[in-house]
Amino acid sequence: MLPEKIKLPKKFDSDELIPPNMDYPYFERVRHTGFLYEENDFSLENACFLSESALLAYCHPSFVKYAFYYAGLYNYRPFIGKKVARCFTASCGDYLVVSFRGTEMKGLRSVPGFIADLKITMKKEKSGGLVHSGFREVLDEIWEGEDMLYRYLSVEKNKNPDLRIFFTGHSLGGALALIAASRFPDADCVYTYGCPRAGNRAFADSIKAKVYRIVNNNDIVTTVPSKKILFAKTGEEYTHKGILKFIDEKGKLKDKILNKFASDNAIKEKEIFLTLGVEELLMHVGKTRRMDFFDHSPFYYAAKLWNAYREINRGAAGKASQPLQSP
Repeated sequence: MLPEKIKLPKKFDSDELIPPNMDYPYFERVRHTGFLYEENDFSLENACFLSESALLAYCHPSFVKYAFYYAGLYNYRPFIGKKVARCFTASCGDYLVVSFRGTEMKGLRSVPGFIADLKITMKKEKSGGLVHSGFREVLDEIWEGEDMLYRYLSVEKNKNPDLRIFFTGHSLGGALALIAASRFPDADCVYTYGCPRAGNRAFADSIKAKVYRIVNNNDIVTTVPSKKILFAKTGEEYTHKGILKFIDEKGKLKDKILNKFASDNAIKEKEIFLTLGVEELLMHVGKTRRMDFFDHSPFYYAAKLWNAYREINRGAAGKASQPLQSP
């Protein structure tokens, strides 16, 4: 029998919704589903596993190492930049997971992270197209060099040409996963969670790996940057990358976005804003947007995906081509 569903916090100030989540039982539930490392099509098993990997990336490196070891990924390597970037790789003989941390919400590293998020002008990306300049700078902290991520991945792939490589990340981490996949042509799959737009159409087309973009309900971060930033020229419009999987407010998976940002509600909100005074506007934004920010929580992504899997497979044992092994 599969473990029970995860109870979602009822209060929006719950500590569980702001990473790091040190009390989360990483990979305990998904040990029953395993990881379908040979699968290129969307897999809810893989979405669950990689959502926990993305959530885990917010934790301390020694804790990350322990959790991946528990999942049977014994070959662990952290990559930590001087300012913002944090990335953790873990592998067994068949596949390698590259998990990027999103913007930190606590501690000293949160400030440069927010600054990077705000650098929305585009710069040319060597692999093709234009990308968010702030995201690009963050990835550059850990990408090239003797002990950096690109060389490590290249060496691992050369040692084992059949090695399957998966990139994942939440929020900023998802954007970094996309840029990294565009630079590393041997990437097989990318799963992003609550990912903002990272670049233009030419950049999106440069990514050859299969990409799955998961959006939770009214997650406001998935709506930024705006498609066309101020003074942008034709061809510089921001766009998303990936096959969409949308989690609605009831936790059901859909193939299209069904939230307030994809309906006439967004237009009505703009009309309301035009009629409000400054103080009323601030109060209105505070009330209506708070839940949208909490929908961005990486805990919600991991918990809701597991609950969706549990609902579909009630009473069944998971079937996986690569079950997770006990250490």
